[in-house]
Amino acid sequence: MLEDLGNCEDMTYIYDKQSISNGQLDRLIFILGLIHRKKAPSNFPENMEMRQLNHQHVFELPFLEDNGFQLDDIQPGLQELSLQFKGDKKIKKVVKKVGKKYLSPGNTLLHGDYYPGSWMTEADNLYIIDSGIRFCRLS
Repeated sequence: MLEDLGNCEDMTYIYDKQSISNGQLDRLIFILGLIHRKKAPSNFPENMEMRQLNHQHVFELPFLEDNGFQLDDIQPGLQELSLQFKGDKKIKKVVKKVGKKYLSPGNTLLHGDYYPGSWMTEADNLYIIDSGIRFCRLS
């Protein structure tokens, strides 16, 4: 589906500690539930290149101590706070297990990029974008 969203803005403003309404949050959760309950058709593309890219950015890079990201640029003190997670062997073991599952064949659709930059608003309308190229299969 294609639609000109006109003067929409993404919802990354919430990172600046601006709140969203309970109605918007309810709609975002509802939409996510709809996506994840939908079973992928048997001929749904594996899209392994995109899944590997997402896997790297979700399950690998955030847990490397020296990953090149300047977390303090996002919020002062975030880099130091992240070190306790990056060095935790139990967390890394669980993340590795979940990451392996993410790359395994499955039949559940996953948006793969469901974050405020993919949530668009205009007046009372809420749109989710970037779904056509980012759906993945998850066991």
